[in-house]
Amino acid sequence: QLVVDPGDDECCAGMAMVFEHCPRGSLEEFIRNRSAAKQPMTEHELLCCAHQLAAGLSALHEAHIIHRDIAPRNVFLSESEQDGSSDRKREQATSLLLKLGDFGLAKYFGSAAQIQPCWYIGNTANIAPELQSMQPYDHRADIFSLGVLLFELMTLRECDDIQLAEQALSTGAAMQQ
Repeated sequence: QLVVDPGDDECCAGMAMVFEHCPRGSLEEFIRNRSAAKQPMTEHELLCCAHQLAAGLSALHEAHIIHRDIAPRNVFLSESEQDGSSDRKREQATSLLLKLGDFGLAKYFGSAAQIQPCWYIGNTANIAPELQSMQPYDHRADIFSLGVLLFELMTLRECDDIQLAEQALSTGAAMQQ
């Protein structure tokens, strides 16, 4: 584990952040490497990643915490136990153990239905429109960001256009109706 000492910063006096060591790096690096190798994710890998990320967000939201910075750079890959399966693709997919990290912008929302707007620093393509337009928001802002992240996993490229993300997500929603 790694302990980060904030030093003499008055606002953080007495606080430290502890992180699990994730030897496989970030999801951002994983996407970049897969893209460079022209090796798209399998359907099973995508579903495995989507399930893990959704379960992690669900646990946060049940604890009344909004992450507010769901992006590939804040998802880390850790080692996982192999299940002994002879199916190589299944082993690769199950070896992708994802961990949400970087809770620097996370916010506890308690019993409040919505959180009042605030300034946000981050990649604008990954944040929900209500955060960008300084409107009240709730946990669904994280769900929007998860959709953008999954779009990036499927396409193996960074989504740098919020309109493209909104269009892709709304098209997917319309296709399911």
